Formats: sequence, structure tokens, C-alpha cells
Amino acid sequence: MTIRDNILFGSEFDDKKYVQTLMACQLESDLENLAAGDMTEIGERGINLSGGQRARVSLARAVYRTPDVILMDDPISALDAIVRKKIFNQVFNGLLKGKTRILVTHSIDFVPLADRVVFIKEGRIDAVGTPNELKDHEYLKEIQDIAKKNREEAEKKKQDEKSNKLESMLDEINKNEKAKKIAAEESKKKQMEEKNELNKILAINTL
Repeated sequence: MTIRDNILFGSEFDDKKYVQTLMACQLESDLENLAAGDMTEIGERGINLSGGQRARVSLARAVYRTPDVILMDDPISALDAIVRKKIFNQVFNGLLKGKTRILVTHSIDFVPLADRVVFIKEGRIDAVGTPNELKDHEYLKEIQDIAKKNREEAEKKKQDEKSNKLESMLDEINKNEKAKKIAAEESKKKQMEEKNELNKILAINTL
């Protein structure tokens, strides 16, 4: 089954609708990088696609059918913040606007963008309301604190990796400089030895 087959999933092909779906689900650049584009065969369980690509292909399949009610279980969690925001605006608040859209997610970034929010804690509904009504809710603050902590840890990890990479580069530079210095000393030593040998030969010829 190709990527196109996976998205259409038996639905009639509509060129304009299909292209709009690809663009909204941010699949254009991915297809451009595939030799066969949307005619690329998808391996078993999408093994030849990344996690983010599989999520967007699955989302595109649901979007293309334009259902009246769509339930999404965090389909964009594997994507970076910029792509997630584009998909939210172009899919959830774009192609699917006017439909009943239920998004299950751990991302609090989408709370202010929702029409209505349901907080689920330990398997039970903790609160229901508009973003404005729940903006000061204790559970939201708890989630925000966790998200903030996770961002700080991710940033620290990123900085540590950057620092380790820099140290590694400096070590490599120092090794190269040391190797150059040793090579220069060896070359100088060899030149001195050759010069001494030449002086010995000259001394013998003089005698």
C-alpha cells in the first residue's frame, strides 16, 4: 500500500482536497524527499517512515474523510512545537473547523486554543470548562509546573550535550595540535641527524 492509498483508504480521489490535506498535515516536504513521493510503498507497520511521518499520514487519512466527529489520541505528540502549531491551526481550526474535534493530549500548549477543555486526573474527570474558566484551576497549574520542569530538564540536557560536544571538539583540537607539535619535533630531530651525518661525511673528505 502506498502513502496515497493509506490516506485515501478507499475514498474517491479528489485532487484539490487531497493536496489541501497534505499541506495542512505538513506532509509536503516529506513527500518531496521521497523518491516516489506519495506513491512510496509503506512497509509493514510503516517501518520505512519516522514516528512523526506515521502520525501525520494517519492524521491525513482521518482529515481526508472529513468526518462530523473525530477523536484524536495525541496524533502530533511526536512533532516539534512549530509543526504542532501549524497542524493545530490548519487542521483542527482549519479543514476540520465546524466539526466536533476531540483531542486527547498531554500538551498544555493547546489549552488556550480549545473551545472546551476536560481535565482527566487518575482516570477521572477532574474539571470541565472553557480555557478562560479553567485558567486558574489547580490541576492546570500542576500540569504547567510539570511541563516547565520538563522543559528546563530538556534545556539542561541540550546545554550539557552542547557543552560535551564542545569539550570533545576542544580535546580533538588539542590532540591534533599535540600531534602536529610532536611531528614538527620529530622532523626537526631528523633534520639535525641528517645534518650531523652530512658534517661527518664532509669531515672525512677533508681529512
